[in-house]
Amino acid sequence: MDYARYVSVSAISTALLLVLMFSISLITGVNQQYFEVVDSYATYEKALREGEGILRMLLTIDGLFIASYWLLGIFLVLALWQDNRRFLLTLSVACISTTALLDIIENSEFVMFMESLNKDFIVHPEHIQKLMVAGLVKWYLAYFAFLFLGFVFPSETKTEKVAAFLMKFVLLPIGILVFTIPASKYLLLAHLARFGVLVILLLLIALIAGKWNKNVVRSS
Repeated sequence: MDYARYVSVSAISTALLLVLMFSISLITGVNQQYFEVVDSYATYEKALREGEGILRMLLTIDGLFIASYWLLGIFLVLALWQDNRRFLLTLSVACISTTALLDIIENSEFVMFMESLNKDFIVHPEHIQKLMVAGLVKWYLAYFAFLFLGFVFPSETKTEKVAAFLMKFVLLPIGILVFTIPASKYLLLAHLARFGVLVILLLLIALIAGKWNKNVVRSS
């Protein structure tokens, strides 16, 4: 199988879907990350009711996004598989797979919340808190998936070196700041930085993989 080609295609599709969701959130003011954060119950319920239509649209796109980044993680591992990389690549694919499963559970919870409110059922605060914890774990696992991959990623060209550097030294620190900075303009900047790094990294991976040979297992 042409794993390098699959890596390139899935990286591009993941980047495009990420940009699409970000653009919709920017235009409408509705984003999934808000609902991963504990707020006052009244504010949370009001935002969920008012943003239901857009949130359902975002969840639909996010379903495709989950499939795309999950495939990307799998194809990257298959493309780069060698015995001396086996441990870190196995950790990487385990992290991204768990991320995808948590993402699916999280989206299912969002749908359940909306359906419950539409039927005048109560969404208990502890369920919202559990959703926040799941969201934190999901993002951390995604960062770790890239971190492990960065240490076995080919580093022969300048582009490959930049991609590996972003995976190892940039994405995780920015991601941590997203969850530790209090609500302020700096938190917005952290979100924008994470989005920018992810898009750049995905496009770099697509560009790099497009130049790999079929079933590439280049040394790192």
